[in-house]
Amino acid sequence: MNNKILDFAFYYVVGKGTIKITSCKKAGAIFVAHYVTNKSVTVMLAGSIALSTHFYDADKNARKHNITCYPETANSFKNKFKSIKFDAPVVYGEINSYHLISSQGLATSIEFVCKLLSH
Repeated sequence: MNNKILDFAFYYVVGKGTIKITSCKKAGAIFVAHYVTNKSVTVMLAGSIALSTHFYDADKNARKHNITCYPETANSFKNKFKSIKFDAPVVYGEINSYHLISSQGLATSIEFVCKLLSH
């Protein structure tokens, strides 16, 4: 059995929490710090909106990722990531040792957890 400790930041954001976490510079700093230290960052639902807001200017590697998101939020990501993959409910990306896992929403949570555990 592998005794590796899971070390990742998970952002699950819904409703008015989206506005709060997107505008919170402290949350953004934590988000970016986790990413630049090569730890996995994982987002679900509107967590992708916070990701795009805090990462776009912070790290050029973040813009090279493919992501997936809840379809109704896709307009928030125009020109912020390499592409948005609607044909995959969970997308994993590794760019220069930086890890990002995104999920479309709650219906994909089992596949999302399996992807987390596989990394």
